[in-house]
Amino acid sequence: MMAERRGTSPRANDDNSNSIPLTFNDGTAKVERTAPVTGDQSLHKDTTIQDTFPCHRVTCEHRPIMVAEHPRPSPRRVLIALGQTAPFLLSMNSRIRRIHVAIVAVVFLISGAVYFGRDTSLSPPSAEPYGPTVLETGLKDYDWAHNLALAEMEQNVQGNHFVAGEGWSQLWTRDTSYAAEQAASLLFPEVVRSSLEESVENDPDGAGTVWLQDSCAHFGGWPNLSDAIVGARGAWSVYRAEGNRTFLEWAYVVTKNSLARAERDAFDDEITGLFTGCSSFMESNSGYPAKYHHRGDLVGKTKALSTNSLHYSGYEIAALMGRELGEEKKEIKHYEDKASRLRSAIREHLWIPGMYYSYFMDENGKLMKNYEGLGESLMLLDGIETDPRRIATIFSNVNQTKYGLPSLWPQFDLDPKSMKHISLYYHDGRLWPFVQGYFAMAAAKHRKVDIFAHSLQALKDLVVKSNTFAEFYELNGTFPLERSRQLWSETGYLAMIYQGLFGISYDVDGLRISPVKPESIFPDDIILKNFKYRDMILNITVKGSGYQVASLKIDGKKQRGGSTPKLPRELKGRHVVDIELKI
Repeated sequence: MMAERRGTSPRANDDNSNSIPLTFNDGTAKVERTAPVTGDQSLHKDTTIQDTFPCHRVTCEHRPIMVAEHPRPSPRRVLIALGQTAPFLLSMNSRIRRIHVAIVAVVFLISGAVYFGRDTSLSPPSAEPYGPTVLETGLKDYDWAHNLALAEMEQNVQGNHFVAGEGWSQLWTRDTSYAAEQAASLLFPEVVRSSLEESVENDPDGAGTVWLQDSCAHFGGWPNLSDAIVGARGAWSVYRAEGNRTFLEWAYVVTKNSLARAERDAFDDEITGLFTGCSSFMESNSGYPAKYHHRGDLVGKTKALSTNSLHYSGYEIAALMGRELGEEKKEIKHYEDKASRLRSAIREHLWIPGMYYSYFMDENGKLMKNYEGLGESLMLLDGIETDPRRIATIFSNVNQTKYGLPSLWPQFDLDPKSMKHISLYYHDGRLWPFVQGYFAMAAAKHRKVDIFAHSLQALKDLVVKSNTFAEFYELNGTFPLERSRQLWSETGYLAMIYQGLFGISYDVDGLRISPVKPESIFPDDIILKNFKYRDMILNITVKGSGYQVASLKIDGKKQRGGSTPKLPRELKGRHVVDIELKI
């Protein structure tokens, strides 16, 4: 986040005994919470706030709604209609009455043929709009947090685009794109598209329309900050979710232009083959050692892990977009080759043997001994690191606290006086839920069930403790109230549920389900209802534990296709998916 636009005065939450009795009635979750002690706030720990928010009937003008079909003309309905016309029939003369009865008889026979000859190969459409996705795990806290995430996301839709969260009216390329990839593309595809279409700018030096670079007060903007290519991740995710080819054609051009701008302004082609610029989202004095404070020019000479990972995925996505659009093979290979060279450069120059990847290489070519949670997660998630030994080393050496993975570790030795302003401490080893979401996704991908379980439980505990999805948390779980209800924090939890726990992955050709279900948390069946992907609505039940799929059934029919059978994108309507796992 930009220090310039995201900081007022921090108010630390030091109450550790918040209670959350839950009551579910008539589709509403009622949450009674004890307000945390918050510095200059008028609320005190003996003050009770009662919030009521829609839990099972969250609606939004931007949500895709499946409108029920008109009912088929069943014989029963025809008989009812006939009965209603009886007084009129009795008033007719006998000849007209006989003709009318004959016509009704023909209609009755036709309606019977239509009704009993209807297609029953798919589940019939629901009589009501499908409503929001509902999680049923048998554990109220996890289900409650899921419903809260949906409700808070809706509040972060303003007009036709997303905002970062409470207190912010700005549109952000970074927040929108990470949120889109984690969950928003499936839940609010129109809003994601509209937000990304506004997240562009014209390059003054001739590259054309490029992804908008978020900027900050401490370090400035482009090219000191150079992670604008993150827009490609958001664009590719929403295309995979809905298949809007017109949008893809536009996004492909913007992505190519953005890569060209980065190669021109922020690329070390002579020595390392790495991109320069600030680490993605860590753009404040609190995210860097003291010598970099207010020195955007110096930060712009460093080479950050997360920003290079984003450019790797930018090349990969450009190639995928080009292939989907039928571009020439030469152009597609051009981006694939650049992705391959950048991957090699990252693995060669930023790896700390026996530890993990470095947070960044400084302006003198020296590696920082810190790790940065987002960068490590992207390395694991995007397939940049494929060496099993290195993967195991990363998972073993990053610091998992009680409440999850810090964004940066070890922390820098910052001046205690800096605690007077959020932007002077919030990046320094704090807990950012969207980062935790990516780390949990990476753990699930690599079948690290225990690590995934800890990440999921840790974020759930933070949300239960705080009654909101805050932008970041202190290591003890407290947070400043003005950073409540943050978009990418909500999607971080939803990513853990959808892409981690239920193992849902989607691509241009369809959807696959490969759950990771920790027995330590979920000994019973878990259910995800009303999950929408393109024109299908799924009710998914997962039985058993672990991650090995023993069987997968769709509408009662066992599917073939290995451990992760595909649901083709052409599938329409409501369907029931049953998955049995084995340890």
